[in-house]
Amino acid sequence: MKSNIRFFLLFLIASMIVESCPQAQTKYIIPKPPKFTLTFALSYNYALSRAYGDLRTCTVLYDPVTNSNVFIGQNYGMLQGGSVMANGKLAVDKRRQIRLTLNLGYSLFYNTALDNVFKNQWHLFSGAFGMEYNFAPKARYRPYIGYELMYTLMFGGWQYGITDPNGAVSVIYLKFKPAHRFGMAFNSGVEYMVTKSYGFTFGGRIVWANVAPKQNRISYDPNYAYINDAQNDSGVNIGFRKQIVYFQFVGGVSLFLNRK
Repeated sequence: MKSNIRFFLLFLIASMIVESCPQAQTKYIIPKPPKFTLTFALSYNYALSRAYGDLRTCTVLYDPVTNSNVFIGQNYGMLQGGSVMANGKLAVDKRRQIRLTLNLGYSLFYNTALDNVFKNQWHLFSGAFGMEYNFAPKARYRPYIGYELMYTLMFGGWQYGITDPNGAVSVIYLKFKPAHRFGMAFNSGVEYMVTKSYGFTFGGRIVWANVAPKQNRISYDPNYAYINDAQNDSGVNIGFRKQIVYFQFVGGVSLFLNRK
């Protein structure tokens, strides 16, 4: 995780260096920057913190008397995945450097191990509202840095195997009920203007999806469980908090609108 954080910090520094480069700012100057930018993007995602983990660590406590279960796994077994996103940016100052942002996205994380005996999928639908600073709104290369407040709807499924004393493996598939969480994201990148109407965007985004509320619950449906990300809640004491953090490498096409 430390190496990924270092990478993100280096990415931010690189963006600022590009902004300070005179050639990047003066090579192509437009008289009026766009007021609104619409971006459609794809990303490669890599899980961090307790979102990342070994699929074999799925741990569920089952009570046959009440027919209930509690998910107490140390992590969520994520590894990597991808996202599709749509992002709108509205400049609110005269220089058009400060922009309000709205981001809608869907992310899929998928992991498999041991010939597909262990595998899981996590689906995250998110919406984010934030603010962004554009260092060089009139240049062809436009580095930016931003912060977002997020809402995430998360659910998924985890297949794991149990080996009996005779060596036979039984496969169990556990579904996770939808969880609603609020979080935040930091992003940085560069917009490259091809023409006055469109260009490309490349950047990085680090997401902490479950800042609050963290909750633990007992499920009375043996086929379903709750994600249980709190340390101690509702009589379920896991002993630690599970942070859902991931990094996104983002690339997309941007449309520059309303340059009046």
